Amino acid sequence: MTAAEVPTEMPAAQRLDLCRVEVDDVLDRVQAVLGVRLDFVGSVRKRRSIGARTESGTWVRVECRGLDRPLEQGWGIEAASGISGVPMPAWHQGVSWLDVERGVRWRADETDLVAGNPIGKPLAALELPETWWTALGLAMDALSAHDTYRRATPDLELATESRFAAAIPKVFPDVDATVETWSTAHADFNWPNLTGPTFEVFDWEDFGTAPRGLDAATLWFGSLRLPELADKVTACLRADLESRDGKLMQLWRCAEFLAWATDEEPEYDAVTESVARLARELKS
Repeated sequence: MTAAEVPTEMPAAQRLDLCRVEVDDVLDRVQAVLGVRLDFVGSVRKRRSIGARTESGTWVRVECRGLDRPLEQGWGIEAASGISGVPMPAWHQGVSWLDVERGVRWRADETDLVAGNPIGKPLAALELPETWWTALGLAMDALSAHDTYRRATPDLELATESRFAAAIPKVFPDVDATVETWSTAHADFNWPNLTGPTFEVFDWEDFGTAPRGLDAATLWFGSLRLPELADKVTACLRADLESRDGKLMQLWRCAEFLAWATDEEPEYDAVTESVARLARELKS
């Protein structure tokens, strides 16, 4: 499908699903401006991004954003390059521009290749060494202490007090969803964005301030299909997960899941058991 065949009234994330829509002109421009040649063998195409190695041994990620995304926050990968104490691929350069015809903005960033391999599926995380878990804990402490002007955008939406105050009571009306503590978060802290056995974190587009425990809750929720792994995450990130806001963020992830899921989902039982405990603890 070409850009000309895509209905313009649809949101940008749906109009330009980069898994389906060809954007050769965009990729040509990226190569020309950054002075790189992309190797598309082994490239990674997602709904809103395309990633590929360069012939010089770096990585380029091209992102598409709708005009509704907050421009004043800048671009996450470049902004995250100032964070210390969190292992991540070094940022080299970037370029962004307005695409009037498509009604979107484009951004391309060149970084080092990740030091390890993306973990991807939770099952692979069971093989991680203890040194990895130690590095995870240290990195989370360093990240939460980082001061940033950015507001996190988990699932592409701004992390605001009103967002959580509205989402949690829809499923758990008896829980006070007021957030008390905010800190810096990656905001897309899932196994596919972490590497092993060398610990690194990548894909920083959504990072910014968020309720304490958002990242820990996200990783915990992504591990619930494997109780042993969920317990490991809990033990490593216990301080955040046992805080009041950390419990709220766990409940928020569960509430978003329960808003659509049925008992046929593999993690359904684990989620329902968890929410009973979390709701009880938050109401006590």
